[in-house]
Amino acid sequence: MPREPGREAEGPRVLLGRDHQRLRQLLNGLVEEFEEGDPDDLRDTWARFEEHLQAHLGAEESHILPLLEAVDPAEARALRAEHVAFRKTVEELAVGVDLHAVRLDAVREFADALRRHAEREDRLMYRFAEREVPEAGREAIARAVGGGRVAHRDEE
Repeated sequence: MPREPGREAEGPRVLLGRDHQRLRQLLNGLVEEFEEGDPDDLRDTWARFEEHLQAHLGAEESHILPLLEAVDPAEARALRAEHVAFRKTVEELAVGVDLHAVRLDAVREFADALRRHAEREDRLMYRFAEREVPEAGREAIARAVGGGRVAHRDEE
C-alpha cells in the first residue's frame, strides 16, 4: 500500500507513545481542575480521561500483550497486573470525583505511576510491538488510540 503524500506512516510505538502524551495532558488538566475546584469541568475531563485510558489499555491487552506473553511471560504478566491496578484506581478515583472527595495527592500519585508505566512500556513492549504486531493489530491499535495511518511492515 503506497504512502499518502505528506503523511508519514506510524507504527505502534509512535501511536502508543503519542497516546501516552495525550493521557498525560488529560491528567495534567485533571490536576488543574482539582486545584481550581470546578466539579462539572472535573467530571467532564475525568470521563474523557477514563474513556481514553480504557481504550489504550484495551489496545495493548488485545494486540501486544498476547504476543509478548509468548516470548516473555513474566513481563507480560507484570504489565497486565499494572493494568488491573490502574483500572482499580480509576474506579476508586471516579467515585471520589462524583462525590467531590478526591485528594489531589492521590491524583498526583496515580499520574506518577502511569508515567513510570509508560516509560517501562516504551522501553520494553513498544519496541517489541514494532517488530511483531501484524498489520491487522496495527490498524486496530491506530483505531483504538485515534491514530492516523499506520506503518505497514514493508514500509518501515
